[in-house]
Amino acid sequence: MSDNSPTKVLFDPDAARLELVPEEAVNQAVEECRRVARKVALLAHPECDDAIVEVTALERRPVWCHVDLHVRMVPPPKVHINVKITSETKHDEEGQAT
Repeated sequence: MSDNSPTKVLFDPDAARLELVPEEAVNQAVEECRRVARKVALLAHPECDDAIVEVTALERRPVWCHVDLHVRMVPPPKVHINVKITSETKHDEEGQAT
């Protein structure tokens, strides 16, 4: 990673002004938040197949950045059971059902 990479600038503890962080670095950080949110949601709900994470709000100000995420769990596929029932009636010698 080069010294001027967006990630290094974003996580630089000596950075004084958030508005100077390149847009690419902010986008990378938001994508990382989405990835972590999805991972945590799936760990919390192992019965689900997937989690869809949407960014619902992103606000940048000179001193802070705020991201709101909405996580929608995708339930597992429904189980379809095919049942075949056969009814067999036995008859005795006189034709009576037993």
